Amino acid sequence: MKRILFIAALCLIAQNAYASKMGVLSFSRFAVESEGIGDSGKVSVQGVKDGEGRYREITITAFGKVFQVPESVLNQIPAKYQNGIETCYEAGYAETGGRTVYVMFFKGFTGDGEDKVLLSVSENGAITITPLRP
Repeated sequence: MKRILFIAALCLIAQNAYASKMGVLSFSRFAVESEGIGDSGKVSVQGVKDGEGRYREITITAFGKVFQVPESVLNQIPAKYQNGIETCYEAGYAETGGRTVYVMFFKGFTGDGEDKVLLSVSENGAITITPLRP
């Protein structure tokens, strides 16, 4: 009988137990700087998101120039809980736009399969966004 009461008590306690939950800490402002590699020169990426996760401003400095990402491109970046940024550089060819800086936004730490977007900024001023699927 004591054993049954003990098990019943454990069941009642277990009903009120809560597991720890992890959540993505989405950034609202960000700034990334690199001394660069090859002919990239110094590269910096700065941005601001609003309270709903939409990107409102991204400025990229590279190749001795400052590039302001237009609103039409910003609106193509999903308003998700991104908490990660990766940057890369490609020397490129003049006929394909020349040197290019890539900025990938993603949600990390919670597992694979998350949507990612790639922002490309070419030396000639072309700015594009490409969704990346796993």
